[in-house]
Amino acid sequence: MGCSCFSWFRYSKLIFWRRVIMANRYLLPIFEALYGHTFDYSDFDQRMEMQKAIYLLQEMGVPAGDYGFRWYHHGPYSQSLQDDMYYENGRMYDPLNLSGEHNASLAKLRSVIQLHSRGPYSVSNWVECLASLHYLRENILSFGANQEEVIHALEQRKPHLNSHETNILAYQQIEELFA
Repeated sequence: MGCSCFSWFRYSKLIFWRRVIMANRYLLPIFEALYGHTFDYSDFDQRMEMQKAIYLLQEMGVPAGDYGFRWYHHGPYSQSLQDDMYYENGRMYDPLNLSGEHNASLAKLRSVIQLHSRGPYSVSNWVECLASLHYLRENILSFGANQEEVIHALEQRKPHLNSHETNILAYQQIEELFA
């Protein structure tokens, strides 16, 4: 009557191979297009930058995968995206081929990520701030939460993102990205 160890093992292998076959071939070219260099899975900041960029691109309607995100220590996080990053790391990839509209969205996000007026935040902290503000506004706080409430929630949850002026700028950038 229950599930034998053998059938559980076969099921686990099937899931593993499905993930390998279905891994997202857009991840590496998207990362390079946004950040200007190749992706290295061993670098925590780059993994976080990939998580936040894919989250924002999906929210912008760019076909960057079909990942489910949840709130985690550094903001929106997807375990299936993490698995795909691990699998795709170091692989060869073709140039990115998106529609004009999606290329425009990618360019918009790239300009926001590379903003020189991001205050004291590193690139990884900046994209963490951007994605976290959006996720808080859209998924955690009550509908209609205003800028002040969203930024306050960010600063309460993430004490390391403590530059209030930079957080205001990030919120404004999110507003423009999703206008």
